[in-house]
Amino acid sequence: MSVRNNEERLGAAPNEDSPILSQNLQDPLNFVVPTMHVELPSKGLHYEAQHPLHAADSVEIRFMTAKDEDILTSPGLIKKRIVLDRLLQSLILDRRVRVEDLLLGDKNAILIQARISGYGQWYEARMSCPACGEDQTDEFDLEECATIEESEFEFDEVATMENGNFMVTLPRTEAQCEIKLFRGAEEKVILKTMDTKGKNKESNTLTQQLKLMIQSVNGYDDPKVVNYFVDHMPVADSRMLRYFYDKISPNVSLKTEFECENCDHSEDVEVPLTVDFFWPKQ
Repeated sequence: MSVRNNEERLGAAPNEDSPILSQNLQDPLNFVVPTMHVELPSKGLHYEAQHPLHAADSVEIRFMTAKDEDILTSPGLIKKRIVLDRLLQSLILDRRVRVEDLLLGDKNAILIQARISGYGQWYEARMSCPACGEDQTDEFDLEECATIEESEFEFDEVATMENGNFMVTLPRTEAQCEIKLFRGAEEKVILKTMDTKGKNKESNTLTQQLKLMIQSVNGYDDPKVVNYFVDHMPVADSRMLRYFYDKISPNVSLKTEFECENCDHSEDVEVPLTVDFFWPKQ
């Protein structure tokens, strides 16, 4: 496995003001957990003015401790699918910041750095070759693979609003839709919808995401209007809206150059995130 040397890596700098750097080692009870500053993909641009991360380019978190492993191994939290949210909430030092209010790209950046602080930068996972389908186990350097993907704004159809949302003009209906970037709260709703997908013959995952995304249509913010519009939206508009959303959403990407040991095929791929990401075998 060869790992590409990315130009922009996910930033996480140890806090030089952390008391651990000047602690009195003669006092065994004087140990203070070190902290780090995690660079936010959003740079704080898409939070409302009252949000604690508004205009903030980073957030301070502490390193993981043995106590945090109690969270990761809690059967109840795992079953409820809130284990990672509970972990992040415990690591973020600013108690005004709530995980459900984090933009998903920022949340992902914090998760990656939290994992590095707890289990190191090396992560082992199995991958299937895109060409021959052969499986192989590779080791990834998360610090090298993680790159920040900033928002793209060079679209005539998209305008940034003062509240951090976006106004998008759709191609087919020419409707003007105000859309928001998903946060932790919307992620919970989407995951719940996906959980029920296997139980129902019909799935409304896509329309559910669009209804969560769109805040108003042509100035009408009544949920009934938004829901009706989504249910009757032309496919061309739906696809374009999702395309724009993907481009304007700041995020962190885990990409690396994959080299197949079986057929020598090589291409850039996303690092697979498995249960071993926060629950490594070693």
